[in-house]
Amino acid sequence: MNQTLRYILAILLVVVGSVAIVFPEMTGYEAINEKALDIVDGALMENVRTFAVVSGIKAGLAVIEGSTMGAVIVTVEIGDLAQPVYDFVDYVWKILVYALLVLSLYKFILEFGLLSFGVRILGVGVLVGAVRILAFSGEGKTPRSHIYQVIGEYLPILTRAAILSGLLLAYLAPITVLASHSLERFLTEPVKERESEAIGEFQSQFDRLKDEFLSVREDISLSHPKESSDQIRARMRLIGRVLLNSLNSSIHAFLYYLVILFVEIIVFPLMTAFILYKFTQFAMNRFLPRKSSE
Repeated sequence: MNQTLRYILAILLVVVGSVAIVFPEMTGYEAINEKALDIVDGALMENVRTFAVVSGIKAGLAVIEGSTMGAVIVTVEIGDLAQPVYDFVDYVWKILVYALLVLSLYKFILEFGLLSFGVRILGVGVLVGAVRILAFSGEGKTPRSHIYQVIGEYLPILTRAAILSGLLLAYLAPITVLASHSLERFLTEPVKERESEAIGEFQSQFDRLKDEFLSVREDISLSHPKESSDQIRARMRLIGRVLLNSLNSSIHAFLYYLVILFVEIIVFPLMTAFILYKFTQFAMNRFLPRKSSE
């Protein structure tokens, strides 16, 4: 490389590295990170709403399952009918808790100051690269000491390690969130909205059944159990059958929603993070080879 061009490139690298270390916000990191935080906050709010719906259904089922009525046989029948519905809803509820924990972890990672430290590591790598260009890229005819040669041999490795780790630490998480969100908008968001509406419809049906159940319980407490036991038992069976039928017609909505949630918070981020890592590694191999070609 021409000596003048080498000096110009080294000066530019010194400026870029110094800016990254002293003023990391000027690298665009904060803007990307804020956008990613907004996306994670939106995902949290959306799934918290679904979690609230499922929690309401679970609480209502617990009331139905644990209710004590005048006729013991009625209590047993409605409890047996409500138990499988409660078990399934409880399973969905637990998975939603785990999903909210994962999203909260994403939010913590983006808000944690360690990521901005990655920009400074990147700046250090750029400065080391400038030193390498200035001090170890020439074809000097004077003999060089063994220490000089060893440092010159390991500087490319140090430069690669600092730049690669800095890029991944600072930008991998927010860019992964942005890329995953773009995939969600085109692939999963329409289906997720449809299934969320179906879950809301199940909640409405369940609320009506719960009100009907509570009214039957009041009738038992106000009437003579022996005279109305057959009629009450029939109403309880009807409520149980309608509850099961309602769940059967909505079970695919719960399952699809969980599958989509898994794809959005696990599959998409891992896939995009892997692609970004391999792309960054390829670029490093292309522009900063492990061994100097000089």
